[in-house]
Amino acid sequence: MPRTAHTRSTRAPGAARAAARGPRFTDAQLVLPLLQALEAAGGQAPTHVVYDAVAAQLGVTGAAREAWVRERSGRRRNVFEHRVRWVRQRLVRQGALTAVGRGIWGLTPRGTTAALNARPGMLVTIYETAHGT
Repeated sequence: MPRTAHTRSTRAPGAARAAARGPRFTDAQLVLPLLQALEAAGGQAPTHVVYDAVAAQLGVTGAAREAWVRERSGRRRNVFEHRVRWVRQRLVRQGALTAVGRGIWGLTPRGTTAALNARPGMLVTIYETAHGT
């Protein structure tokens, strides 16, 4: 039934926004796909290639992949890519990733080892203490 001025949406406030964001992943759930995306690309790749590979591996598509939010400063940012960048920053601090050049992310030997040692069906526990890994 088409929506008219007399009908009200049955969706809860903010439901459309939440639906656009798509599935929510923890940082720990993004670590392995990020490492594997870089390993599959030969150890280094431009950011847009990494974003696309991680999204494909996790099944993030459509509105969830293209969701944008406006920050208080007025700037807009892509929600999914922002999350991946934060995970990347964490991996840099842990010594698994490095910046090869502007907009190019690369694996360190430690990151390559982590990416190659993970296999389907293997239980991987990723944790971090207040003092790092």
